Amino acid sequence: MLVLCGKNKNKMKKFTLFIIIAALISGCNFFSKEDETIGDIGMSLEITEEEYLEALAECGDVKVENLVFRVQIGAYIYPPDPYEFDFLQGVGDIEMVEDDDGYSKFLVNKVETLNQVESLKQNIRAQGVKDAFVAPYFYGKRIKVRKAVEFICKDAKGWSEL
Repeated sequence: MLVLCGKNKNKMKKFTLFIIIAALISGCNFFSKEDETIGDIGMSLEITEEEYLEALAECGDVKVENLVFRVQIGAYIYPPDPYEFDFLQGVGDIEMVEDDDGYSKFLVNKVETLNQVESLKQNIRAQGVKDAFVAPYFYGKRIKVRKAVEFICKDAKGWSEL
């Protein structure tokens, strides 16, 4: 076991920062959770882009009690100052939530429908946060996008089989 203290601790912080900067400069994105998102829609792999677009069209305005949608704009082990997101205009409140996985997640607003959150996500992406994605919460607990779609589209044709 390695115990860091004093100068060693500061050296390790500098080394970690160096690695992060080197990774960013080289275009390496191993700090993101790309394995959990797909393409331009940026959401969990358990739902296809086609299914998501179908849900937007068929059930995009359906509200379900205790289901809210947010847009996640970042997840960090070492979170930046929340003021770094001040450039975002017209997106509502930005909240930092410390999750069980050790990441500090920055989330925007709370809306009730899939169409509202999709519009919000597109607005945020247009302002430069290209990897913003939909983050649904049911009774305050994060759930998968597929599960949220199942809740809102449960009576729509074909969705009961998911």
